[in-house]
Amino acid sequence: MRPVQTAQVAARWFVLRLDDAPTTREDRVRWRVGWVVAYVVSLGFWDLGVKQRALIEVLRRDDDTVVATFPETGERLISERLLELRTALLGLDAATFCQRYAIPASAVVGPGEDVVEDELVR
Repeated sequence: MRPVQTAQVAARWFVLRLDDAPTTREDRVRWRVGWVVAYVVSLGFWDLGVKQRALIEVLRRDDDTVVATFPETGERLISERLLELRTALLGLDAATFCQRYAIPASAVVGPGEDVVEDELVR
């Protein structure tokens, strides 16, 4: 595998955004009812933890258009997906990145922007 030139890395055209997934009122009610039932059935010895939910979005750098969305549940899965996408942004050229994550090739426009690794996630 040949190394990708800095001028071609996908991070020149794309950036990631991590948002907590909004929970609906029904989800919150369902969770509370489930927690109460489990707590009562276990005689107070069981505590149901809340699973973190998030949306990881791939945005175009030039106009912040969302080109791909990855919903994840659970801290471990969120971290793994975020790491996978960050690694791909810095290690793949734009065409391969688009192909791997089903992003239209038309999303790559212009020469791109300079890459600063700390700014890959907004």
